[in-house]
Amino acid sequence: MAKRKSAGVSMTPEFEGMAKRRATDLGFSTFSAYVNQLIRSDLMSGGPLTITAIGSRAIAANGSVRIASCERKRKKN
Repeated sequence: MAKRKSAGVSMTPEFEGMAKRRATDLGFSTFSAYVNQLIRSDLMSGGPLTITAIGSRAIAANGSVRIASCERKRKKN
């Protein structure tokens, strides 16, 4: 197994509970495995990152942030 380095993620307790339930529902053995797969999928696609927020109130509990999509800028070689 490859070496691992710990990384932290900050979120509201409500969001953490929802994310952990989602990871379990998808069959991931740990929350970390779920987050790793999300990041791996994004990095491998190399394209724009689109986030569809359903129930965005749960994602932005204070209602101040609404995420529809974001596009990652690619470095030009």
